[in-house]
Amino acid sequence: MKELTISKKLILILLSFILFSACSENISYNDVIKLSVNDIVNTPTNSWFKTEMILYNPDTNITKQIISNFDVNKNKVYLFADFSCGCNNQQTDIAHLCKVFANCSIPETNYEIYSVKSKTSKHPYTSLFTLYKIPECVVMKDTNAVYFMLDTMRYYEVFGQTIPIEQLLLNGLKK
Repeated sequence: MKELTISKKLILILLSFILFSACSENISYNDVIKLSVNDIVNTPTNSWFKTEMILYNPDTNITKQIISNFDVNKNKVYLFADFSCGCNNQQTDIAHLCKVFANCSIPETNYEIYSVKSKTSKHPYTSLFTLYKIPECVVMKDTNAVYFMLDTMRYYEVFGQTIPIEQLLLNGLKK
């Protein structure tokens, strides 16, 4: 009779552990870190980021259009990259986009930067959109993902076309 009680206790402990693990997975973002531009610039391994921001000169005709199309009440941009690795050239696009934000006086409350380990990392907006590749920049209108900037860039690069990051942002804002 005692063995049955021990078996029941083991089953209850196992079920409790599974339930606890399942709940904690839903709210855990262990491999995702929200960063500010200053956080990135002040990290010694990301010295390239500040250099890329300084050297990039966005097209002023396009930035003027961004200023007139960016609605701080409706638009947000979410940027995702693995900042622990400088192995992807497209990460420079994130630095260039941050320069565009600065030139257009877009407040940091309208864009968020996340360091993620992979495209499958759970991030705060997992319920709104899926990342298919990182790095990625997602333009939002209200709570809808309307444009995946770097995914679009990668598509056009296949055909040998280059689109400036500020044009991609403007395209997303017009959606």
